Amino acid sequence: MSSASFALPEFPPRAALSGGSAWRPAGKKSTRTTPRSRVTRFAALLVVLLRLFLVARFRFEHLSAADRDRSIHLWARRLLRALCIEVRARGHIPAPGALLLVANHVSWLDAYALNTVSTARFVAKSEVRGWPIVGVIATRFGTYFLERGRYRAAARAVVALADTLRARQPVAVFPEGTTSEGDTVLRFYPAMFQAAVLSGARVQPVAIRYRTVDNRPTRAAAYVGEMSILDSVRHLLREPRIIVELAFCAPLDPHGRTRKELAVAARAAIVAALEGDDAMRLQSRRAA
Repeated sequence: MSSASFALPEFPPRAALSGGSAWRPAGKKSTRTTPRSRVTRFAALLVVLLRLFLVARFRFEHLSAADRDRSIHLWARRLLRALCIEVRARGHIPAPGALLLVANHVSWLDAYALNTVSTARFVAKSEVRGWPIVGVIATRFGTYFLERGRYRAAARAVVALADTLRARQPVAVFPEGTTSEGDTVLRFYPAMFQAAVLSGARVQPVAIRYRTVDNRPTRAAAYVGEMSILDSVRHLLREPRIIVELAFCAPLDPHGRTRKELAVAARAAIVAALEGDDAMRLQSRRAA
């Protein structure tokens, strides 16, 4: 098992993800943001999105597989850096290859956070394809779009995911089918787990949690209800810095298991990881 902790604004090499040493931004951490800092960060985000759009639209498909992987890591880190979000990854950091990543879903940032560690292709609702800028980026980066509520569309998505896994490429899904505020893990729908059953690829649960710089839970990153992307960005800009924790649980072998059994086991692993983190933090506070 390896652990990792890295932050953005710089782009550490992939090797740093499994080195076990912490990386921290220089300088003191502010306790609040000013209107000027929010405007500056919003402008930086727009610049990153525009540049990412241009790369996705005109260049990404012409890159080699290795360059595509590097580009995915690079742009995920740049986008999170613009929002002053630090990624801390620990546990069973995934190696390249066939793997079905499954995670609890809190924010539209979840995919970018995971892409700082993995180059997995994601499954997203079909509406994302039509979003300005983001839709083009998602499409060009190989996102699988799923029309929710349509059985045949789900079956086609499962086949496509299984084919990708057989090609030794990772894919990622959010089996809750929607987002939460991060304080609970909803029921996991088992449909996409069938891709692991068909391909024989392992399933790796990932627990995602967002925290403030003083280690308190935050809902600033939550993307729920009728919230728009702009509303979400406003919430994010109010925080001086946000930490997104990725706890990579032990992979699950699909052999001899049904998709429903895999869904239950994956959710249980994520819940245990999140509850374990809370217990450890409570003990640390009491000891202090």
